[in-house]
This record gives sequence, C-alpha cells and structure tokens, in this order.
Amino acid sequence: MVDLYPSDDEARELFAQYGVTVYDSAGLEEAFVLLFATDVLGDTYRPGSAEMRKLMDSRRRQTLGRLLLDAKDALGLPTDVVRDLSAALEDRNWLIHTFHRETLPDIVNAERRARLVTRLQKMQVRFAQLSDLLMDRVRSGLREKGASPEAIDRETQALLEAIHLAGEGG
Repeated sequence: MVDLYPSDDEARELFAQYGVTVYDSAGLEEAFVLLFATDVLGDTYRPGSAEMRKLMDSRRRQTLGRLLLDAKDALGLPTDVVRDLSAALEDRNWLIHTFHRETLPDIVNAERRARLVTRLQKMQVRFAQLSDLLMDRVRSGLREKGASPEAIDRETQALLEAIHLAGEGG
C-alpha cells in the first residue's frame, strides 16, 4: 500500500492550514447570514426571535454564491467589496471542490506543500478580513437602529448564542 499522506510536520501543517482556511470560509458564510438577519429584518430584528431564526435557517441552506448574488441586490454592498467577495467565493469553491484533486501530487513534495500552505494562508486572511468587514456592517446597522456600544456587545453575544442554538437544531 502506498502512503499518499506523509507524516512529517510540514504535511501536518498543510492539513491544519487547510482546516483553518475552510473554517474561516464557513465564518464568512455565517457573517453573510448575520448581515441578512440584521439588515433585512430592519426594525423588526430581534436576536433569537422566531423570525430571525427562520431567516437565518433559510439563508444557511444557500450556497455562498447564492448569498453573494442576493447580497448584491439586497444589501447594497460597494463594488470593491463585491469584487473581493467574488474572489473569496472562487477560493472557497476551489478549496471544497478542487483542492484534493489538484493538489494530490503536491502533498508528497515538501517544496510544493510549502507553496500550498502559503496559498491557503492567503485565502484564510481574505476570508477573515471579509468576515470582519461584514460583521462591521452588522454592528453599523445596529448602531443605525440606535444601539449603544454596550447594546451592540449584547446583540453580538446574542447573535453568537443564536448561531450556537441553530447549530444544535434549536
């Protein structure tokens, strides 16, 4: 039997970076869901409400591409942000649908693995920066609704709790 997965530290670094990058891409999707929840519901937005959960559940069933298309129309995102989100979508799709097939020969070569790690790190940074940007819009929307900094902190915590509850099916 041929071992396609080297056990050295560099190989572990590659797989760890892949996992963190995929995790941050999911964080970007969740930031979209939260932005829709706070923006689309407008003044009727209430963390943990049945209406919010229904909207978030509906959005979670959509792909990142669908979320991006809807966001262009519904959320009025600036052109440069849409461009960056489109690039992130391409990265995310490559990670999920193509990474394994295209990188199998690179995994067994230390130099090529190092290049893959660098590529994944760049993607991870893009996902994290865009998630932060969308979450800043969430907080800005809450401020526009008259929320104080303390209330925004409470709302953010409530959103995180709602995400956790939704993940448990509750």
